[in-house]
Amino acid sequence: MQEYTNISLEKIISDRFYGKAEEIDLNGQGKYGQGNLIRVVSLLSSHAGFVMVIARAELTLSSSEELFSAAQKSDLSLGTGHWEYDLGGSRVPLFRVAAGQLLSLGHHALDWDCVLRYLVRYTRATRDELRGITAHREDLLSGLSGADRGAAKLSSQAIREATKLGLVVDLEQLMAGRKDKLCFHQDRSLPHPPKLLAFSMVEILSEVKKRRREWASLRSWIPSPEGVPIRVSSSNGGAISASLSTVLDKGCSLTEIARLTRRDVLSVAKTFARLVHQNVVTFPGLAASSTSATVAQPEARPLKSPTIVCVDDSPAVGKEISRLLASQGAHVISITEPLKAMKELPTIKPDLILMDLNMPGINGLKLCKMLRRHPVLSQTPIILATAYPNIGLDLEGTDVIRKPFQKQEVYQKVLHHLR
Repeated sequence: MQEYTNISLEKIISDRFYGKAEEIDLNGQGKYGQGNLIRVVSLLSSHAGFVMVIARAELTLSSSEELFSAAQKSDLSLGTGHWEYDLGGSRVPLFRVAAGQLLSLGHHALDWDCVLRYLVRYTRATRDELRGITAHREDLLSGLSGADRGAAKLSSQAIREATKLGLVVDLEQLMAGRKDKLCFHQDRSLPHPPKLLAFSMVEILSEVKKRRREWASLRSWIPSPEGVPIRVSSSNGGAISASLSTVLDKGCSLTEIARLTRRDVLSVAKTFARLVHQNVVTFPGLAASSTSATVAQPEARPLKSPTIVCVDDSPAVGKEISRLLASQGAHVISITEPLKAMKELPTIKPDLILMDLNMPGINGLKLCKMLRRHPVLSQTPIILATAYPNIGLDLEGTDVIRKPFQKQEVYQKVLHHLR
């Protein structure tokens, strides 16, 4: 039996998490002996996360804020297993990690398909360039020197930067507005990620925390990333570029602008925050103090009598949506019970479904997934209504809309998805 005094703390932790040592448990059995284990736990006592993850196969945190706090202290950098939200009767995957390195977000594995998705979203890579790097993916993933020669303008560093940005944005959306408990379940069978895709959970969580602060600082100018910028009628036309004028005329939301320009929506929001400050554009629902000029409101185009179903446990919400859209020619049906919606929607065959995310019994998350399995509704646009505008679309939904509803945003979203 080796003495603890001859083994570094890092060696013990490394052995434990890379499977080179036996299970270290609180009963004191294992490679390092009972007395030495007590000394290990004592030395690690200032890092509660280490002790919890080493000593337990399961761990529960009361909220995402506790996870951010632990990440800030680097307390959770070595765990191997699954992190999930506990919704009471069901669990939603958040991410998987191996020795603190991300393996997946939500239901999506961090693999080459994921990398390509982020490259398409956040770079201007051409199809030929994507084919080039795909041909060298094995060498790129393993980090072989010179492997990025086939990637043309996309170096390994550029690929990692785009992938990291995509991971941060997706995790930010997955965690947005969540106040549920978080559970960790150890699974030492999980493989380690390849070198190219080795991203620290602590690093990604820290970036998410930073973005939250930046979004908060923009709140006075940008009500929501789903907001649609509107030209201020008294602004100087010369101050608006041709490309910006085109975007404003199309009535695109910031999220749509970010996708069209292959930019991060936070970066786009910062740009438009400056334009709001300069009194060039504004947003529906923006406080009057943010801009004193008259807003040129776009004319609402009448709908061609589509059938829209509003699924919300509050009858008042159904009445509000009916009032907003019926005046534009839409036939609005309000359903207040999720079970009733499951039975009636296939028969109604609506052109669009507007659904509340937080409902008792069957919430919007479960209902949305159930509806997507029905052949009649698999392609029907589903707009999820939530008080948290940054929530992700990894919920089978087509789009999200903010509560309380803004008339102009409702028009823009509904019109966009009915085209």
